[in-house]
Amino acid sequence: GETARRWVHQLRDVSDAIVVGANTVIADDPDLTVRLPAEEGSPCRPARQPLRVVVASRGRLPLASRLFSPELAPGTVIATTTAADPEWQRQVRDRGAEVLVLPDCAGRVDLRALLVELGRRERMAVLVEGGGVLSAALLQAGLVDRVCAFLAPKIIFLLFGHVTMIHRRRSFRLNSRWIDCIHFMLHDIIFVINFW
Repeated sequence: GETARRWVHQLRDVSDAIVVGANTVIADDPDLTVRLPAEEGSPCRPARQPLRVVVASRGRLPLASRLFSPELAPGTVIATTTAADPEWQRQVRDRGAEVLVLPDCAGRVDLRALLVELGRRERMAVLVEGGGVLSAALLQAGLVDRVCAFLAPKIIFLLFGHVTMIHRRRSFRLNSRWIDCIHFMLHDIIFVINFW
């Protein structure tokens, strides 16, 4: 709903970087920018947009994606591995985006190495907007501090004091004592889950 969308933009506004997976870019073609009315912007840094980071292990992003437009490419980093075609990497750079070649872990970008590099660049507040493959990998690697899950009421299962999140035949049981708060909105429910 609209309230959840506004909350996402407020989260983006206080983030140093937004990270998505290649599947999200292919499916949604997002621009990953903060779009809030001026009065709702962060008083600390109202004009700065977060760094846009796309995890694309094999470099299969379409070059026609919005993130490669002249307005967005300069603030976009494509995190990939040596498996990405060098010609594709050159074309991405020619459009103004940065290509960051990282070590691979089982054929995918080493997510720990990505977060270390973002920290080196002083991008400490990292917002991951998914998709499911990237989010599951970060959870499994223990690289998540907090989850804000925006869910439609009909797909939530509270079972025996636990929340079960299901992603492709894998499920994660989260003890309900980790749930910091639950916000009920008109069309959405937001769980805030802390892992610290």
